[in-house]
Amino acid sequence: MSGRPKEGYRNKAGEKIPGCTTIVGRFKDSGALIFWAWNCGKEGKDIRTEKDQAADAGSCCHEMIDCHLHNRVFQTAKWPPMAIAKAEHAFLGYLDWVQQSNLSVEASEISLVSEQYQFGGTFDLIAQNRMRCVLDYKTSNGLYTDMLVQVAGGYSLLWNEHFPDKPLQGIDLLRISKPKRPDDPISFEHRHWSAELFPIAQRCFILMRELFDIDKRLKGLL
Repeated sequence: MSGRPKEGYRNKAGEKIPGCTTIVGRFKDSGALIFWAWNCGKEGKDIRTEKDQAADAGSCCHEMIDCHLHNRVFQTAKWPPMAIAKAEHAFLGYLDWVQQSNLSVEASEISLVSEQYQFGGTFDLIAQNRMRCVLDYKTSNGLYTDMLVQVAGGYSLLWNEHFPDKPLQGIDLLRISKPKRPDDPISFEHRHWSAELFPIAQRCFILMRELFDIDKRLKGLL
């Protein structure tokens, strides 16, 4: 994935502004990550080694999906054969979902800046099946609130500001599991939310955006 612009996000005045992921990440619940790190330490395991080994298959499947959606060639040489073999099972589940949903891509890997709320964001794609939805895919052990705030909140605000004549009608989240051990199987999951989610997630993001600046100001006073 191309990700955010290398130079970061800037408004029309040329001022640097935070990204959607940075804003949401500032208030992300890190309890699960802290517990996992503590458990690794308790068992005498190296955190970096465990993270790299366990993430292989999930991250591999994530890249398979990314390449498929953006018409890129998947580079098999980057991944261990075992990771590819395990990832393919979940990837087949994804392909079944694509076929059943008749998915088509309207726009992909767009970087936008909100002048109204002063933040930027780069999201995976806007997809069309029976309706126009913002779609995002995560490698994660679960679905969390911050994902909804990011996608249904920040990303939808960006899209609405730039494309008010093309309203979004929902969001689709694709989750690829992140196994705890190298020999754990991985899974693919699809979740859809209707447009009723947007005002809730948008309100939450707008409050986070305001608090992000207040928090930064207070840190400068220390």
